[in-house]
Amino acid sequence: MEPSKLPYQYWLYTIYLMSMTKKGISAAEVQRQLGHKRYEPIWTMMHKIRAIMGLRDDKYEMDGVVELDNAFFKTHNDESSDEPTKRGRGSQEQSSVLVMAKVDPKPGRPRKHKKPSAFRYVKMIVIPNSSSSTMNDTLSTYAKPEVVIKSDGWRGFNKIKKVSAKHIKKIVPPKEASKALPWVHTMISNAKRNLLGINHHTKDEYLQNYLNEFCYKTNRRYFGVNLFDRLLVAAVEDTWYGKLRYNYG
Repeated sequence: MEPSKLPYQYWLYTIYLMSMTKKGISAAEVQRQLGHKRYEPIWTMMHKIRAIMGLRDDKYEMDGVVELDNAFFKTHNDESSDEPTKRGRGSQEQSSVLVMAKVDPKPGRPRKHKKPSAFRYVKMIVIPNSSSSTMNDTLSTYAKPEVVIKSDGWRGFNKIKKVSAKHIKKIVPPKEASKALPWVHTMISNAKRNLLGINHHTKDEYLQNYLNEFCYKTNRRYFGVNLFDRLLVAAVEDTWYGKLRYNYG
């Protein structure tokens, strides 16, 4: 809030709206509720809050058993607007995201939603490409070395064993992928529906911020009314850490 020209009341009310709404809220709706004339300051304020959400989740590494998959989110890139649109994995209208879902396998438990494990936490990281080196670098940054990885047969995961204690790879037809990795596919589907329903149109350079918000709220889905207070604490504690990180990489 320090360099912001917006009233502190705007910040507090926006943090409340973003933490209390289950599926998120658009900048246009926040602008309407605040009665502010200009859209851009409200949009910028919300992205700063989303960045804090991401910084907070970055403090926690994935451990235990993690379902891993590479997802593609539809985004818009202004620089490639004049180029012919490609199809498939190299399309300018798709951003690659590495998705990690920590699960708690419980053999013999009643299968809620036909899933053999319980979901705990999720991380979604935008990556520049789907190469093995990118996958390994990202995984080693956000997961502990003793993590057990479950993935499909995508070739980008072939060298995962170098950065994880165990790699369980299942080669299945695309139609059965959601059965082999049920929770990571559920998270991907929920995030895509959330983005489409709230924002409609997402630029690739801001995708990570939107995913930060989705993951932050999903990982704290049982916090209830305490989520507002926790987000305020995160904003105070992580502000200087965030400045150092973004200034010096």
